Amino acid sequence: MAIPLFRLPILVIQLILESMGFIDIFVLTSVSSKTKRIFKNLVKVKNHEMHIVMGKKENFFTFQRRLNPDFFEQFYSESRKRHPKEVFFMKIDTIDQVPSEFSPAEDGAAALTTYWSKNCNHGAMLYNALIELFELPVKRIKMDLTDVAVKTHRGWINWFNETLSDAFILEIMGECNFSDFVWMLENVKTENTLVFQIEATDYSDTFESSNINFTFKAKTVAIVDGRWIKMDHLKSIEARSVSLFKITLTDFQINLFLRDWKDLKEAFNMKQLIIFFEREADPGIVLAGMNATNEEMMKPDHVRNQWSFKMANGEKCTVTYAKLNVDVPTFGFEFKVGN
Repeated sequence: MAIPLFRLPILVIQLILESMGFIDIFVLTSVSSKTKRIFKNLVKVKNHEMHIVMGKKENFFTFQRRLNPDFFEQFYSESRKRHPKEVFFMKIDTIDQVPSEFSPAEDGAAALTTYWSKNCNHGAMLYNALIELFELPVKRIKMDLTDVAVKTHRGWINWFNETLSDAFILEIMGECNFSDFVWMLENVKTENTLVFQIEATDYSDTFESSNINFTFKAKTVAIVDGRWIKMDHLKSIEARSVSLFKITLTDFQINLFLRDWKDLKEAFNMKQLIIFFEREADPGIVLAGMNATNEEMMKPDHVRNQWSFKMANGEKCTVTYAKLNVDVPTFGFEFKVGN
C-alpha cells in the first residue's frame, strides 16, 4: 500500500526526503513539481560535492561525500541517436522527454543514464537541473580532449568560464595542436587550481610563443607540456604555486629569473615554483650569486640536495634539487618562499 507522503507530519516528510539518494530524489522531483518545491524548502544538502567529467560521447556528474569519497552516486548524459528500449522519460531542464535508465556504474555505485540528441548541449542541461535542485559546490572538473572536436572543447571552456569557474580544480587532459593549446591557455578563466595535462602534438622549437598572454590568475597552476615557456612567461603567471614540466630554459636563464625574483622588495604572488626538465642541471650555475647556504644535512630523503637563500624582502627561499623516477630522465628544482 502506498504511503500518502504529504499527509505525514512535516518533520517526518523531511526525514524521509533526507534519507533518499540523490538519484531517487532527482527522478521523483522530475515528475512532481510539488515534491520538488517541498524538497527545496525542507532539505539542504550538506557534506557533499560534485565532480564533473567531460568526454567525447558523454559527461558524468559524481555526487561524493567529502569525508567518505568511496560513497557516491553518478549521473550520465550520453549523446547518441538511439537509446535502449527499456527506458523511462524525464523532464530535465527545458526538455520534456529525456530517455533515462537506472544503470549500475562499473564500480557498483548507483547511476542514472540520460540519452540526448546530438543537437543540444546535454551536459549543460543536466548540470543546470542538478545544481538547481541540489545546490552542490563543484570540486573538480576534468575535460578529456581525446577525439573531441575543436568546436566542442572550446565550447566547454566558454561554458566553464560562464558557469563553473568557481570549481576548486580544473583539469584539462589529452592532445591538441599548439594553436588550440594556446587558445585554451589564453581563454580559460579560473582563480583556483588549473592542471593543464595537454600535449601539443605539433609543437617545435621554431614556433613563436613569446606573445602568449595569460588571462587566468589561479592560485595553483600545473602545466605538463612546458616546452614553449620563456623567461617572460615565468614572470607573467599570476599564481601562488606554479609547477612546470618539460621546460627548455637553460641553467643561466633560470639563474637570471631567480636573481630578479630574489631582488623584488615588494610582495610577489608566487610563493612556490617547481620546474622539471629532461636533462641534468648544474646547481652551481642555477644558484650563482644567490648567496645560498647548503642545507644537505636537512634535505628530505627523496631529493639530491637542499639550499636556502634570503629574499630582498627578508623571506627565506628553500631550494631542493631532485630526479624523478620516470622513463625519461627528468630533473628539477623546487623553490619555496616562507615556512
